Amino acid sequence: MKMLKVFKKIWNFSKEEQANIKKSILAGFFHAVFNALQFGAIYYMLVNIFAKTLDYKAIFICLGILIVSLVGKIMTQKSSQMAQTHAGYFMAAHKRIEIGEKIKRVPMGFFSSFSLGRLTTIATSSLSQAEMWVPMLLVLVLGGVLNTLVFVLGTLIFNVKVGLVAVVGVIVFFIVTSMMEKKSSANADKMTETQTRLTKEVLATLQGMQVIKSYNLGGENNRALRKSIKDTSRILLDLEKSVAPYTVIQRIVMGITTVAMVYVSLKLNLSGELTLAETILMIIASFIIFEGLIGAGSNMAILRACENAIDSVGFIDSMPDMREGSITESIKNHNIDFKNVSFSYDD
Repeated sequence: MKMLKVFKKIWNFSKEEQANIKKSILAGFFHAVFNALQFGAIYYMLVNIFAKTLDYKAIFICLGILIVSLVGKIMTQKSSQMAQTHAGYFMAAHKRIEIGEKIKRVPMGFFSSFSLGRLTTIATSSLSQAEMWVPMLLVLVLGGVLNTLVFVLGTLIFNVKVGLVAVVGVIVFFIVTSMMEKKSSANADKMTETQTRLTKEVLATLQGMQVIKSYNLGGENNRALRKSIKDTSRILLDLEKSVAPYTVIQRIVMGITTVAMVYVSLKLNLSGELTLAETILMIIASFIIFEGLIGAGSNMAILRACENAIDSVGFIDSMPDMREGSITESIKNHNIDFKNVSFSYDD
């Protein structure tokens, strides 16, 4: 699945920050566990209410479970988000330093065949997107999925039939998500290209500002820059339009799953397989357990864009290194050769 592929790329891209990503995932899992504890408190209270055994002891036990759940959620969420933010910021910082070190060692002819606008886009826009989107993906997407999986697992343990309904809903949700990822991939690829073109045009405009002012070439006359801005705006809008229908379908799937869980719970209660307390708990759970997944689904469109941002930095490994230091071969003569030189302007 594309989501797992992107998270694998984030893992490989992070390098020095892998420890923080591990910490974030582990803290996110325990956050989901502490979040599920509140259902234990609700169930314990319902059982005592219907058994007419509710007393101060039961109330304090329920209150204690809720306090443990709340404190655990606060601590794990803080730990997870701090680790995610640290990983997102510093993985981009390390990569910018790596680009700077690489540029020091490339041959002078490298920039004759390589667009400076592309290099600037990677060092600014692409890495800034990775810096911004990686924590968002870890918090909203991975965190939401983990939260839902823990709840679904708990539902399965509590009652297999109701749990299977939830599992089917999650599977259909991920099928729709996979379709959405395929639909958004084309526009995400175009977005990277237009951002490179936009950066190049902005650089050209800034470098030629004196000429632009002298000959009144700004505003409507700067057609290339205006076209790049419009193209970027159009592609971003197309990306949103392409995923909007799938986001609606995701919410419909989760709504149908919620209704199905309520129906199955009530039917099992009428047949005597579920007690009233268990039925109420399942009904409450059906409206809550998919909140994390719905939040994750609306942000899965940025998976492809984040993947493109990471992939665009991959050229660094293929950049040529200029040999320095000791002479690697004997000098046959002292002639100066002038070859393989080209002069051109970017289109």
